[in-house]
Amino acid sequence: MSGAALVAAGLCGPAPILEGERGFFAAMCECGRYPRLDAIATVTDLRMERILRRAGWGLARLGEPQQIGTTKAVAGLLPVTDSALAAVCAAGKISGRVYEDHTCLAIAA
Repeated sequence: MSGAALVAAGLCGPAPILEGERGFFAAMCECGRYPRLDAIATVTDLRMERILRRAGWGLARLGEPQQIGTTKAVAGLLPVTDSALAAVCAAGKISGRVYEDHTCLAIAA
């Protein structure tokens, strides 16, 4: 069977985004809103970039992907805005805040 046939048959394709990953992404974005960050800078592999995109959090690339060892990686910025948080929560079917109390975040900052 070809790759296209496998995808059409539902035998392969993008792995589902786990509930914990969705909550983690929402928590990252929510935590960034507390100290009023504009973005989170990251270097990640292309697979994680696709997962983030499917989770509603698109990476703004800072350049072309680079080979790092056996991994193709890209540097970019993840927006930390109300609309980015809303998109991540909508994609993850998360309602309400991830953190109820941000006092612990002030200590970490």
